[in-house]
Amino acid sequence: MLRQELLQYTPTHSDLAEKNNVCNVCRKQFKKKPLFVNHYRIHTGEKPFNCGTCGKEFSVKGNLTRHVRTHTGETPFVCDTCGREFSQKESLGRHVRTHTGERPYVCDICGKLFAYKRNLKKHVATHNGGRRYTCSVCGETFGSNEDRNRHFQEKHL
Repeated sequence: MLRQELLQYTPTHSDLAEKNNVCNVCRKQFKKKPLFVNHYRIHTGEKPFNCGTCGKEFSVKGNLTRHVRTHTGETPFVCDTCGREFSQKESLGRHVRTHTGERPYVCDICGKLFAYKRNLKKHVATHNGGRRYTCSVCGETFGSNEDRNRHFQEKHL
């Protein structure tokens, strides 16, 4: 589907029901319609949510909510152990691992454990010669995000 066609196409209930929430561009499947609709905006470039302070646009409402905290300084997530405050729930979750020692990320190749996903990604690169970026459609790996995106555009759109 061409980008212009994507911009004009809005997934309907029947599209989703017939295709089991499978994206007709990249073949990714979703359990719930709202997740599919949010995903589809990646392909169309639609960004219906705007920051009232700076005008930045977002494709997902939750991303706008997080962004607004950069203007307000709001930090609603607090560590129960040390009291440190965070603007994002995900940041608090990562921080808590400094207290618990939890290491939920496992290298599929050697079994080494990591507390942070970014550290696992860096480690995996040592096994595959620095090709850290993987195509979600075919599994081919690339040395840069730009190369992976170019591949996706050329091979899967």
